[in-house]
Amino acid sequence: MAEVHWFPGHMSKALNELYEKVQLVDLVILMLDARAPYSSINPDFLKAIENKLKLIVVSKADLADPSYLTIQIEALKEKFPAVISVNTMSAVAKKLILSEINRVCEPKRKKDAARGLKAQPIKTMVIGVPNVGKSTLINTLVGHSAAPTANTPGFTRGQKWINISDDVHLLDTPGILPKGYHDKSVATRLALVGCVKETILPNTEIVEYLLAYLKEYYPDTLLERFDIGEISDYESVMETICDNRHLLKSGNQYDFSRGETVLLNEFKNGLIGQISLERDFSLCLTTNNNSTPVK
Repeated sequence: MAEVHWFPGHMSKALNELYEKVQLVDLVILMLDARAPYSSINPDFLKAIENKLKLIVVSKADLADPSYLTIQIEALKEKFPAVISVNTMSAVAKKLILSEINRVCEPKRKKDAARGLKAQPIKTMVIGVPNVGKSTLINTLVGHSAAPTANTPGFTRGQKWINISDDVHLLDTPGILPKGYHDKSVATRLALVGCVKETILPNTEIVEYLLAYLKEYYPDTLLERFDIGEISDYESVMETICDNRHLLKSGNQYDFSRGETVLLNEFKNGLIGQISLERDFSLCLTTNNNSTPVK
């Protein structure tokens, strides 16, 4: 598939700021989407945080296929020492994440104490591609709305320090995508989970990719929502969805555009089931490896 390039100016600025501010923190929280964790790794991040303590938080775990998510988490643990998967809005998320932050930073605290240094709050930074759940995680940790949220990529634009507690201070950062995707299927997966703006790739292409994937791995997925017992070609599926939801335009023609939007939104919000979009685990840490600061 062809390459995809979309790197607006605010992301270029944010990437340069990340390279600068990462020097100020003790720990970096890298967030990934559970439905496409490998695709949501930005290689630019890996270079920037190479020498930092890291905690990988795989978010939206409730939306992913549990069996495949377990395999992917184990594969990530081969590369990163601290990996957890969580629904960041769940009741246990705050306790779990703070516990992991303290566990990962405990050796540093002991080392500082041995050197006679006074205990300081852990300074951490949360990073990830757009709409991966950074603001939701921060609000969960704080216990109230400290960071605005929206189910759309590119909502957070600036960096901001937030006191999670007396012991943990956190720097929020905007979502940053790689400067390009050599493999268009990676960008398509991110578009499906809402990390890439829908205007970057045509909805018809995204839907065709999704239908082919569901037909192969989740053939019964559309039965309950749209009464589609067998996923066939694009036009047949769109006609059935438009019939099911009464999506017509002038002249009683099927409105495929609205049908596409309905299908994509219901997939993105987990309404058609728990689905993982990656089967090729060799994707892990191998895509888009052009990690340099933007000048």
